[in-house]
Amino acid sequence: MTRADRKLTYREDNADNATLLLRRLARLRPDMLQQDCKLVQEGIKSGNVSETCRRHGIAANLFYRWKDEAEQGAKAALGGRSAAAAETEKDHRIRQLERTLGRKSLEIEILKNVVGE
Repeated sequence: MTRADRKLTYREDNADNATLLLRRLARLRPDMLQQDCKLVQEGIKSGNVSETCRRHGIAANLFYRWKDEAEQGAKAALGGRSAAAAETEKDHRIRQLERTLGRKSLEIEILKNVVGE
């Protein structure tokens, strides 16, 4: 077996192990995600991350990793936009629909006048 073959086999084994680990974590993770989110929310609300971490027995860097993951998940849910940008787009769409409704109402009134004559 050549050196390149050994590297390839090693990488394949590691990829298989990583895939298995991710599958196991995916099964275990849903309940843990809720706990992580609650802990991050608690830390942000209290404003004292170190005290929150101490109370729950976790390292501050783990808290910040969970916080970053939560922010990335929120951004992904919004399609990479901020919440304010999403609201602005909704407001824009509402105004656009209101203008269309006004035009259609005006068209109906004009048609009623034409048919009524």
